Amino acid sequence: MTVNVLKKAGLKSALVYPHVYVTPSLGSATVGILCMLAIQVCMLCVTRSFSALAVVCAATVAAMLCDVIDCVYRKHKITITYVTLIQGIVTGLFLPQSYPPVSVFFMVLILFLAIRYVTGGFAVAWMNPVAVVVVVAFFTGA
Repeated sequence: MTVNVLKKAGLKSALVYPHVYVTPSLGSATVGILCMLAIQVCMLCVTRSFSALAVVCAATVAAMLCDVIDCVYRKHKITITYVTLIQGIVTGLFLPQSYPPVSVFFMVLILFLAIRYVTGGFAVAWMNPVAVVVVVAFFTGA
């Protein structure tokens, strides 16, 4: 429909936005990503890859603790966001299961805190914390 047809029909607003609801909201997208990652974690349980599951849990707990430490340092209300959970789970899934969970925990915690300190807060804007942790873990051999 053109604008002239809408005006002839007597409609007050002639603006048509056909692609307004094509993409889901950010909250819906993060919940969808978490659901897909939950399937991956469940498959680790089904295949009895408990060492990989320990690495994922260590990375996730470290990412959440980093968020809590950052909120306390900045004197904000402590909230754990879905993005923090996604970062922790994805970091753990990218690391090999042969890495010790304790060293994964401290590596993720220290690097996530350093990235937040360097970037001044939410680090996803221009630096991917997951990629930084995976690259550092690759070069250090954890």
